[in-house]
Amino acid sequence: MDHAASKVAEAGHSGLIFIYGPNAKPEADMSALVEEYEGKGFNLTFVSAKAFAEGVISLAPSVTPAVVVELLNKHLALTRAKEVTIHHCKEVIDKM
Repeated sequence: MDHAASKVAEAGHSGLIFIYGPNAKPEADMSALVEEYEGKGFNLTFVSAKAFAEGVISLAPSVTPAVVVELLNKHLALTRAKEVTIHHCKEVIDKM
């Protein structure tokens, strides 16, 4: 998470939506990280892979699950996601 946030900050952005997989830290740890980063002037939001996919589709009904998969695959590759996270995202999309 720290690596992702530092890359976003280096690119000149002040916030990040971090999509997490099945092995994410407990919500209490996520809340503590959000507060820590807010103290640094950085907006951090955690969203489960399922909630992210459902949100994209509900906000833009013309977006198909295939487009969501393409978007997720692009970002998973860019962030060099772990294989377990890639597998989790695939399972989430398959269940939609």
